[in-house]
Amino acid sequence: MIQIPSNATIFFVPKIICANEALDDVIAACKMCGANPFSGDIFVFRDENSHQMGLLSYDGQGFQWCIKRFSEGSLA
Repeated sequence: MIQIPSNATIFFVPKIICANEALDDVIAACKMCGANPFSGDIFVFRDENSHQMGLLSYDGQGFQWCIKRFSEGSLA
């Protein structure tokens, strides 16, 4: 489970990311937006068809990359 600190900011990253994307590429997408992926903030990504979303966070020891795949429907 991803722990969300009370002072965390949630960023919606505009780059389309596949669930099997290399973690280094996901981190690079955060940096391209001018954000610090080591900040403890939450970064939200989606796939091309909006059938999956991913959450990236750093907890001080390592990155957490959580994928949610919708069995029906997609993100609006």
